Amino acid sequence: MWFDDAVHHHAALMPDRLWWVSPGQTALPVEGVPQGPGEAPWQGALAAFGERLRALGGRKGSLDLRLGAALVRWQRMDWPDHVRSPDELDAAVRLSLRNVHGNAVAAWQVMHTGDSPGEPLLVAAVDADLSRRVRAELARVGWR
Repeated sequence: MWFDDAVHHHAALMPDRLWWVSPGQTALPVEGVPQGPGEAPWQGALAAFGERLRALGGRKGSLDLRLGAALVRWQRMDWPDHVRSPDELDAAVRLSLRNVHGNAVAAWQVMHTGDSPGEPLLVAAVDADLSRRVRAELARVGWR
């Protein structure tokens, strides 16, 4: 019989810290490295995330990563009546976010539940650089 030796980890990334839980272990809070002037508030916690991944020494594993509320912008919006295509929906969602959050939206990765015309949408937005760097840290250790 074959056994999968991959371990499933859980982590929560917040602006100032990382919580990491591995099987058989209680939650391990890791203080983020203080960020420098002008850096995004999550950079210190992301550095701790990368260090924790590298500390696993290349062992196989999977990860359930949660982002703290301060790192995700949420919005509920009604389905825009004028939308006739997925591109128009994406543009309407971004415009709605920009009306609330300003031009910072241009640097965000935006996702929404827009698969049911006429139904309300749940919109989530995350700093695109954070998303890219999390993926890069995972790729660096051979995870996806």
